Amino acid sequence: MKKFYFILAIFTTSISFSQQMQAGRMSAQTERQFLDIINKSRNTVTLKDSEIVGTKYFNENFVPGKIAQNNVEFSKEFQLRYNAYADQIEVNNGVDIDVLAKDSSISCTIGEQQYSYLPYKEANNDFSKMGYLTILFEGENLQLYKREVKIFKEGRKARTSLTTSIPPKLVDFEHFVISQNNETPSIIKLKEKVLLNLFPEELRPKLKQYLKENKLKLKNKSDLISFIAHCDNLISKS
Repeated sequence: MKKFYFILAIFTTSISFSQQMQAGRMSAQTERQFLDIINKSRNTVTLKDSEIVGTKYFNENFVPGKIAQNNVEFSKEFQLRYNAYADQIEVNNGVDIDVLAKDSSISCTIGEQQYSYLPYKEANNDFSKMGYLTILFEGENLQLYKREVKIFKEGRKARTSLTTSIPPKLVDFEHFVISQNNETPSIIKLKEKVLLNLFPEELRPKLKQYLKENKLKLKNKSDLISFIAHCDNLISKS
């Protein structure tokens, strides 16, 4: 009989946990368990050269945000920022700066931007890498992401009195990444011909006309989003 009640208690707990997950919320106990699973670390990637020009962040300030695992959001609000040089989400706990574990099941929202740790492919490369992407557009057939990167460039000392020293610096890069039919997203070159070739040949004249009529500049983020949204709509109708 005791064995029966023990099994029943486990079964009831399991149902309760499942219901909380399905409802998209967590009890305090479940949240503590999830925070243990996240397993934050302080092994941050550092740059020690004080002469480096630039910053590891596109926004150095910590911003209120939310963390989720398997699309279930923690009730607690966190102070977050994205380290674009190390490709890490930093969490300010008020005493230390932790780093969110890199796991595709864990995502976060910093301000209005949602960061997901996803596989993606670089241009002309069939091998996928992992990194943080932010969603810009999510349609039925197409998803458009942005990837923010900081690359370290070595400095150069002046060889003569007539030349100038170039300090080491962090250079900003912003890549746009597209996924079709939920396939692994790929970085795209923002050139008209390259983008048009992503889509069925019968749709290309209409897409080209849309670009021309609306005077869209593909290197402009809002114009690019408008174009991808139009592409998604056309594909759905075809």
